[in-house]
Amino acid sequence: MAALNWGYRLGYFETDRPWTSIGPFPVSDGQRDGYLSDIQRSALIVACDANKTPEDLEKDPHLRYCTPDLGNLLRGYFYTGTRPGELAKVRVEAPESAREESDRDQREEQNGGGQAQGLLFI
Repeated sequence: MAALNWGYRLGYFETDRPWTSIGPFPVSDGQRDGYLSDIQRSALIVACDANKTPEDLEKDPHLRYCTPDLGNLLRGYFYTGTRPGELAKVRVEAPESAREESDRDQREEQNGGGQAQGLLFI
């Protein structure tokens, strides 16, 4: 809807009537009444992880969308309870203390195990 309104403001459309006449969706609070049960979630992940034969895909063409990558994404949603946009922004990094420890270990390796070494100037 936002893209259509943007295009209308830029003059790509003569009128906004086709989408404004429809009105908003009937869900007033934006919440869904139904949720997947634990069994349904497990079945969905198992289906994503399963090896699919050409015969399986011929019987049910929708299985081609059920990939191991989708299974991993769904695991992230199910385990964390995040929204898709929130999970997409997640970055994996070492905690600050682990980075400091790694830097210290590296410095110790570079200077002989942390021992002070005299410098010789010629």
